[in-house]
Amino acid sequence: MLRMQGIPMVARVVVLAMAMCLMSVSVAGATLLSRDSRTSPEAISPGEHGGARWNTGSDTVESGEPNTATGAGCGPSGKRAGSTSWAQVTGYGGPITVTTQEPDGGVSTKYDSILFVYPHGSDTSIACNDDFDINDDLVSLQAEVTFDSVAGQLYDIQVGACCSATAKGGETVVDVRPFNDRRAAATPIGAGATLSGTNYAGTTESEEPLSCAAPAGPNPYARTVWFDFHATEAGRAVFRASSANRPVLTVLRGSSVLGCAASDLLSTLTLDVAPGDYLMQVGTMELETGGDIAAAVDFTPAPKPGGAAGSGGSGGSGGSSSLGSSEQRLHAHVTSAFSLENGATAVKKLKVAGAPVGANVKLTCAGGGCPFGSRSFAVKSSKPLDLTGSVRSARLKPGTMLSVQVTAASAVGSVTKFKIRKDKLPSSTSLCLPADATRPKACA
Repeated sequence: MLRMQGIPMVARVVVLAMAMCLMSVSVAGATLLSRDSRTSPEAISPGEHGGARWNTGSDTVESGEPNTATGAGCGPSGKRAGSTSWAQVTGYGGPITVTTQEPDGGVSTKYDSILFVYPHGSDTSIACNDDFDINDDLVSLQAEVTFDSVAGQLYDIQVGACCSATAKGGETVVDVRPFNDRRAAATPIGAGATLSGTNYAGTTESEEPLSCAAPAGPNPYARTVWFDFHATEAGRAVFRASSANRPVLTVLRGSSVLGCAASDLLSTLTLDVAPGDYLMQVGTMELETGGDIAAAVDFTPAPKPGGAAGSGGSGGSGGSSSLGSSEQRLHAHVTSAFSLENGATAVKKLKVAGAPVGANVKLTCAGGGCPFGSRSFAVKSSKPLDLTGSVRSARLKPGTMLSVQVTAASAVGSVTKFKIRKDKLPSSTSLCLPADATRPKACA
């Protein structure tokens, strides 16, 4: 029952608003957030664990709020919204899926939700929906909306009670599915790169491989996300996937599965490859949750005639390894979430995962709004190191640089830099720090 309105679109976003109970239900360990005003939306990031929790039961309709007391409403009957809350997501030029559901994950028969999506600053919705067809025989009170986004464009998501300005809401959870949730939207990954992300709120498509026999299968997995590695020449590729939720890595070329690997923390698959594209499917064996993940590829070109290696691998004077080779490089990754608040940027999540025990983590902040210059932390366990508390209260000004450096003895460290921007979420850059060096460099 998808209904589209308004302007042309560049990337697809699916917003699933699941039904919520009329009565307020407490959720253990959860902080329920009320985002009653469009001027203070809850910023949500792709796959952010736990999503944005709201209690809309006491929320109101603002004067002049679109598609409430006035407006075209949704669909031929012009259904409108009451008891509204607001979220905000940034377009990236690719498919996005936003979901809302009851805190217990159930399908409600008591609370009928309605959903509108607007480009930021506009009162004209580009998509809306009331009820969602689960299958030919079942229609839920959920809502599902698909629309296209533009990279860097902010979108306001209005979740309300159907079907009038006086309707009352309840509790809900808002998630954004990972941008690379679908195979067709695989994230490009280069040789020597480590990309951090998440498979929380991820889904699976029909005909995806969802079981791995290695090392001692079958190992069923779900909540898959996708990466695309392009080999420019023949050589050996080392594919890696890490997660605290028992990662499974499968590599495909076209529709053919080339191999898979499953482990508790780090799954690795080494393949001899020809020039072309290779898809990395990353899922987790913790089927019901998902969470932070990282993907990495190291590549060594095949020896050239006469024994010389290609430009991307080891070789040259002294036969030294290239920066970021699999023998030297730390494969720690940083996961983050930010929100825009009154002209500043707030840090909602900042964690380091995959760093070995004994590694050092240095958090540096330079610019307006920084609560300190730098702080250092020792990695004492295999669990992700949570840095959020060090910067949670900070409101960082445009131009500020936030940096996370991970180092260990005799290893190539990693540096992740976040540049705070005006009216945009931060940009990020990943670099390598050679052992005993003081300045990071681009990873090979």
